[in-house]
Amino acid sequence: RAVRLLREAVAIDSTFALAWRKLGYALLFGGYSTAAQDSAWERGARYAARLPDRERGAVLGAYFLTRDVAKAIASYESAYASDSNDYAVASNLANLYAHVRDDARARRYGRRSFTIFPQPAQAGLIAEVFVRAGDPRAAQALIDSVTRGVAVTDENQNLQAARVMLAFARGMIDSVRPLGEAMRRSSNPRARVEGIYVLVREAQLRGQPTRAAQLRAEVLTMRRAQGIVDPTSDSVARARNDIFFRGRMSEGIRRLDAVAGTQSAGSQTFRGGPTSLEIADLYARAGAVGKAKAVLARWESTTPGGVRGAASNTWHEARGNIALAEGRFADAVREFRASDTDTSGVPAFCRECALINLARAFDAANRADSTVVTMERYLAIPLHRRTMFVYDAYFLRAMVHERLGQLYEAKGDTAKAVTNYRTFIALWKDAEPEFQPRVAEARRRLERLTPVEKVR
Repeated sequence: RAVRLLREAVAIDSTFALAWRKLGYALLFGGYSTAAQDSAWERGARYAARLPDRERGAVLGAYFLTRDVAKAIASYESAYASDSNDYAVASNLANLYAHVRDDARARRYGRRSFTIFPQPAQAGLIAEVFVRAGDPRAAQALIDSVTRGVAVTDENQNLQAARVMLAFARGMIDSVRPLGEAMRRSSNPRARVEGIYVLVREAQLRGQPTRAAQLRAEVLTMRRAQGIVDPTSDSVARARNDIFFRGRMSEGIRRLDAVAGTQSAGSQTFRGGPTSLEIADLYARAGAVGKAKAVLARWESTTPGGVRGAASNTWHEARGNIALAEGRFADAVREFRASDTDTSGVPAFCRECALINLARAFDAANRADSTVVTMERYLAIPLHRRTMFVYDAYFLRAMVHERLGQLYEAKGDTAKAVTNYRTFIALWKDAEPEFQPRVAEARRRLERLTPVEKVR
């Protein structure tokens, strides 16, 4: 309904910058295409000059979110300087500073936003910021302050989502599924979708990609019922499942072939549905280097410069995986290191992506010590501070423990090998049948290393 009304508003006045901004957010929250969202924000930015400082900063902040994070922060800072009582601007700044890993500012603007607008829904949003900024105790205190006497099932989706992040933060994985199921049963479509994706993350963490894929299919069915059809996203997600998790390269390549020609220059920003960069990256991971290079070259030739800058992290990652597939390990390391910041030096949204890719490159190059150090740095990032929308992170955690167990065993470090094997077995004890041989092998190795103990 919001999308329909806002479209009617801009049809009446096509220069209505604030309506274009609101339309962009309505399209985002409604699950519409990234291209549609960016088109709305671009139209808002086009007419922002006539607005007062606060409104202009808010419109430009939304526009730059997908193009230049540093400029987005500067725009929202300008809006905040004009009106420090705008809770939405303070909230956007809190999230952006958490994005660029400036935890102190993220917490400060989060507290300010809740002070201005002390409502349960806002508490949930700011609690998530606190968790991402490394302060789960403050997040819990904030949630408790607005939920005393309220049943969890009656809470709004923001509070429920914050509780999920806290469960991950505290390693309370068994609590995640009930929370996700409660959200999945919500009467609110957005809450249902978010709950399903919580369950996707939990399934990935436990080595259950089939269940994760089935859950994602639920979202697709819901989107279709709402008139939002994005078969490309579903196909790419299935290809990632084949290539990344199952090693079914031929099947993944076949799925990518079916959609590789459908990506337009307008859909190339880093947020939202699959982009040509993601497709190129997956082709490279599957060993289809020629196809990866062709898709990447098309993206480079058709994508506007501003969007290219914002997507530079993913561009470097794709180039790194092409280099890795070709055995150019030094080039892969260089590209993966470059992927941790964008062209303006702003840290990548994904805190862990560069580290896991570097570990893969070091491992492929038989640099065991570098692999171990990098994997340990990867694991040092708590789950709650990982990118919540990068589901690979949850699947990868178990695989990293498995590989570290093997590397430490080879180095003769029995204690650390045992610790990692045990963690891997605990995470994947209920994994799908195709992964159980790996769990069984870890158990055998653990038995050799701890002959007087009974393997749990």
